[in-house]
Amino acid sequence: MSSREDIYGKIKDALKANPILEVKVEHNDHMIYDRDRLVDAYVEYQEANKGEVLLSSKETLKEDVSKLLADLKAERLLIAKNIESVLPADSIEFANKIVYDKSVEEQRSDLFNIDFSIIHADVGVANLGIIGIATNEENPRLASLIVSSCIILLKKESILPNLFEAINVLKGSRKDGHLPTNIVFILGPSRTADIELKTVLGVHGPRNVYVVLY
Repeated sequence: MSSREDIYGKIKDALKANPILEVKVEHNDHMIYDRDRLVDAYVEYQEANKGEVLLSSKETLKEDVSKLLADLKAERLLIAKNIESVLPADSIEFANKIVYDKSVEEQRSDLFNIDFSIIHADVGVANLGIIGIATNEENPRLASLIVSSCIILLKKESILPNLFEAINVLKGSRKDGHLPTNIVFILGPSRTADIELKTVLGVHGPRNVYVVLY
């Protein structure tokens, strides 16, 4: 037995002996925002976070994404598999595109030489203006981190009032009801500041974030 299997075995035995109890937690949302117009609230806060928002629809999504890619003069495009249900890769009019459907090792030479990616978010949080993604094989974490610009598709009906409700939805994305092993919350363009308080974009992720609401 490998050390990895040994560790997993001990964890499983420990969980059997000491099961994790589900605790019901109530949340009081005290933030001020328009609860009757979640899309408007989300757009306001997302733009405050320096993410650019494009309002689209299910009917015009293909045309709007194609126009956005043309306007941004993207050269190479990485496509996460989880957009296929709403925007098949074959329908995206773009010459140099790669579907992220293999392991990092198999696609390494391509993955780290791409400037744009397009992914699908699970939820949006209205009162914070952020995106929530439960990463998995269909939507790998690297797809939103290794590019200079990231296009994120988000259903308008997937915009929730607050982070508490977003966590519950992401938790429910797994069949076993547990939280996914990795959740990414995207505020907007990656940024940091040095001791002189000079903001630098693109240090830990994309320099540009475009959210397409449909």
